[in-house]
Amino acid sequence: MENLPELPEGVTKVTKRHPPTRKFLPPSLGDEVEVKFSLATSQAELLGCSEEICTYIAGQHLSLPGLDIAVQRLFKGEQADFGMASSLVYGSSLPAELSPESLVTLSVELVSCPLRQDIFGDGGALKELRKATDGRPPRPGDECQISYEVLADGAQVMAAKAAVYKIGGEQLGQIARVMDKALLSMKLGEEALVSCKAGYTMIGDSDKKPVTLYLSLEEIYQVHDVSLGSLDGSVLRKRIKEGSGPDKLDDTGKVCLRVHKIAANGVEK
Repeated sequence: MENLPELPEGVTKVTKRHPPTRKFLPPSLGDEVEVKFSLATSQAELLGCSEEICTYIAGQHLSLPGLDIAVQRLFKGEQADFGMASSLVYGSSLPAELSPESLVTLSVELVSCPLRQDIFGDGGALKELRKATDGRPPRPGDECQISYEVLADGAQVMAAKAAVYKIGGEQLGQIARVMDKALLSMKLGEEALVSCKAGYTMIGDSDKKPVTLYLSLEEIYQVHDVSLGSLDGSVLRKRIKEGSGPDKLDDTGKVCLRVHKIAANGVEK
């Protein structure tokens, strides 16, 4: 199954509810996850269940190690039944009334986990969404306002606050390929962390070091042709900050304007 590790021998999975999307990767060991689960014997005898959402670190559920087998093979929002031997489910915490070979059904719903994407599909750059919004995504060629920090093996290589960046412009060299791909998968107002394998980006002498990119998409500039008569590009309007609310100005409407700067050929007047 795409993006999922193979099931251990003797373990089965039956999906009860498909996830809303498969673009985010399943959790990895060490991730904080939220799950709901229940346990039943092969005769449907209930052994236990979580009355509320259970939060834990994947790989550290000592009383139910079988839960770690399950969550690494689920997408966020997915629910599935995993059939496995009770020895795999309970490990050293096996109840006395169960034999190690007895079959147990572990029903798990993955409620929440880190939102991580393999943005190139080759495992070289993994993007984790740190702040999600309902904003609109940028398009290739858009100019944006972003803040970013690039670390190579933990040491800062480059950084900028409220910088103007054109997607596809390649003004930042090799790291621009990763930055462009990450921005095109983000929405206005979102923040993300991109972890790149050693050698995946070429930044100075950091070509053999793992690179981490912290990225914030703050504004998406829009350019409109507002030329009088034919739209010939002689007068262009660039929106540098998106307003709030649905109201728009009509003809003959009264407005109050503040002129911040006038420039000609790059020189302020």
